[in-house]
Amino acid sequence: MRALAGLRHRIDEVMPRPGGFAMARLVRFWLGLLVFMASAAPASATDRAALLAEAATLAAALEGRALSEARFALAQTRAEIGDADAAEADAQAIPDDYMRAEALALVAAARAQSGDIAGAIATAERIEDAREQSARSAAFEAIAVAQALAGDASGAEATTGAIEDLYRRAEAQAAIARAQARSGDFDAALETARRIESTYWLADARARDAYRFSEVVIEDMWYFAALSAIAGIRAEAGDVTAARDLARSIRDGGWRARAVAAVALAQARRGEIDGAIATAAEIDAVSGDQPVFVEIVRAQIRAGRFDDGIATARAVMAAYGSADGLVAAAAALAEAGDDATALAVTSEIRDSHAHVAALTEIALAEARRGGHAAALETAQRIPYQHERAAALQRIAEIAAASGAVDAAETALAAIEGAHGRAAAWAASIAAEAAGGGPEAARARAATGPGGAAQVVALAGIARHLP
Repeated sequence: MRALAGLRHRIDEVMPRPGGFAMARLVRFWLGLLVFMASAAPASATDRAALLAEAATLAAALEGRALSEARFALAQTRAEIGDADAAEADAQAIPDDYMRAEALALVAAARAQSGDIAGAIATAERIEDAREQSARSAAFEAIAVAQALAGDASGAEATTGAIEDLYRRAEAQAAIARAQARSGDFDAALETARRIESTYWLADARARDAYRFSEVVIEDMWYFAALSAIAGIRAEAGDVTAARDLARSIRDGGWRARAVAAVALAQARRGEIDGAIATAAEIDAVSGDQPVFVEIVRAQIRAGRFDDGIATARAVMAAYGSADGLVAAAAALAEAGDDATALAVTSEIRDSHAHVAALTEIALAEARRGGHAAALETAQRIPYQHERAAALQRIAEIAAASGAVDAAETALAAIEGAHGRAAAWAASIAAEAAGGGPEAARARAATGPGGAAQVVALAGIARHLP
């Protein structure tokens, strides 16, 4: 469990991921599900087998994108429950090249988590990636992190060597360092960081003279990124002095600012508001302290200092022209139960995307408190169909997980578009099963729209059987 949590956290670090959006999305998706797998209760093998058999029968009648989505859901569930061979068979049967590669990466990560490193590597080697080795690299990275956390540093190093893209290889080495730091082994994390091979693109850059940045920055980016992450993680663990010292030691000015910001962010998240402000004063980069003060907004409101939090949010807006502080204030106020003030703060936001983000956060907070009608009303204020549908789906999932199925169905009915509504329905079925109602979810699944959504729903129930 600890290893998988560390793996998932690699996506959440405060660092840029140039060119890595597809892999970031993939790794966040499947590692989050694998963390759930590690913490879930044992399930009934007989009931689960029957559900998956029914889902597989439904999937066999599909074609095209629907077949790919259905097979992906089956591969995902089988990987999570430990049936890696069947999961890989489902993955290989996915017609879509992109989804097949992502599903195989999921299977490789599941094998590594279970301790089957040889099997994981074999699966990763079978990935014929359609995204410039994004899924293949992600798979080898996940395997290497699992090896490192199991104490096999030499094996992890050998596995990263299988990543052909030097940029991705350096990124994987940084991920290992972050995972080791998450596990509490800061000495090993620093040692791994020092061994990062970050010479990607250097020869080409010299030949073309195409980069505006210094060779030092090109060579050492992921080394600096790892140090920055380790500093933040160490501060989260409570050792702010050591974390700050590490951040100050980074020779590159930009990454040093990011590392100091990571320390200040950790302090703010721990409620150490004055300490966070003091650390933020050391950030020597334009707008480098903005995320820190956004987090301070949340900390102030969580501490009951509503007026201070709103004032800080407005100061962020005045200083940086960013509504992030106001969004954070609205979300924190809604979590604290003050919906009226949260909506009043939201009315100050002029940026349309930030306004949508604030409304979404308020609606979800209302739903989590059981105020489903209020949540639906807030969600309906979102002017854009796609973002409104996403909020309504989340509300439906929250309601279903709490047993409020009627509220979930009301939220689903408000989603425009049959495809989006079907996907949201399947997600709400899985949420209902996860919330402790697999039998009720099974009965509800029988009334579904069919197609890939029906398969996804049945696979979701199978994951959450008690």
